[in-house]
Amino acid sequence: IQYWAQYFPELLLVLLAAILLIGRYTGYRISELHRFRNFSES
Repeated sequence: IQYWAQYFPELLLVLLAAILLIGRYTGYRISELHRFRNFSES
């Protein structure tokens, strides 16, 4: 991993962007599930 980070630093930026996109996507889904659960109770 140290080799990749030293010779291809842009891969770390791509990895960080992918982590942020996945985090935003799962956060969106969790909020949607919470909203629909409240809707189904009423």
